[in-house]
Amino acid sequence: MVTDQRLLFAWELGSDWHVDAIPFEEITGWSLGRQHDGRPMLRLEHPTHIRPERVAAHHVLGFSWGNAEAGVPHDDITLTFAGKRDRAFLAALNRLQQIDVPRGKDFVLAPPGAREERMGGSHAYLTSRKETPSTGPSGL
Repeated sequence: MVTDQRLLFAWELGSDWHVDAIPFEEITGWSLGRQHDGRPMLRLEHPTHIRPERVAAHHVLGFSWGNAEAGVPHDDITLTFAGKRDRAFLAALNRLQQIDVPRGKDFVLAPPGAREERMGGSHAYLTSRKETPSTGPSGL
């Protein structure tokens, strides 16, 4: 949600919802991005906010396991939107352009590796048997 004063966003953690707000006056920088399918994103830099997240419950000798929740410091947030005409995206973008906050380099968030690498052997090949006069089509 976008107001004249701040951006509000929420996320689900387990069965609970959490909310954070970033006042526009706190934003120290922003970048416009897009996902691999063209949907827009905004990356906002801001002073540190502590946000609850799921973290590993146990750490021993470089191994981590278990589920716990803890406050994790963040000094940026990347917000995704449904499309270029999303009303929240347009409102946030217009407000960021109105105020004098430095704009960073545009970015694209693409899946890792090439498409062939992501497909990873999930190819199928169809072949047909040659017809012979004595067996008919495909040996049937």
